[in-house]
Amino acid sequence: MLDVLRLLSKQDIAIALVLVAFVAFIIVQKLSKLNPLKKLPSPKPSSVIFGHVFDLYVSVIKWKTTLTYPEPFITWVKTYGGAIYIQEFINDKVLLSDPLALQHVMVTNAKNYPHEPVVENFFADITLGRGLLSTNDSAHDRFRKILNPIFTWQQVKSFLVLKIIGLAAFNYDFNQYPATVEAYYDFMMELNPLLFIGTFFIPGYQSPN
Repeated sequence: MLDVLRLLSKQDIAIALVLVAFVAFIIVQKLSKLNPLKKLPSPKPSSVIFGHVFDLYVSVIKWKTTLTYPEPFITWVKTYGGAIYIQEFINDKVLLSDPLALQHVMVTNAKNYPHEPVVENFFADITLGRGLLSTNDSAHDRFRKILNPIFTWQQVKSFLVLKIIGLAAFNYDFNQYPATVEAYYDFMMELNPLLFIGTFFIPGYQSPN
């Protein structure tokens, strides 16, 4: 085997590796067509290999500068409906907005659809700890039991928007002082690729405790 490798030039090895990668890619593509999720409506991905990764994450990172929040999600939902197939490299995702589908996944059969670790880590970071959106199984049930009485229809009807609370309780109009809002946005960390990847894939990236 070593003698054969010595006879091959670097160019031959490079060509062989490219051919192996190409064959592997074709096999993966053929197998992926058997995926039942691919029968769902789906926008055309910008990358054959990475799928919708750039369509999603690059758009999210640029929300603050392009002012296109929450695109491309709204356009996709309007165009493709309440259940959309999303390909993120080798991962398959479904974007749900249909009320009945959401009820099935999040309420009726919630135990059959556990949160992904990536999602749990993200919500744990932005909410400074574990909570309803960043737990599964018995821990999730415990948080729901605590919060359910607060979010009954009778309770929700009595809720007031923050603007009304500001005017009634503090005689303060949040919309009257845009500089305050701008200061808040300046205080927040601006999204960039490193921050985005760290938040999603490194547990405790923003909130180590």
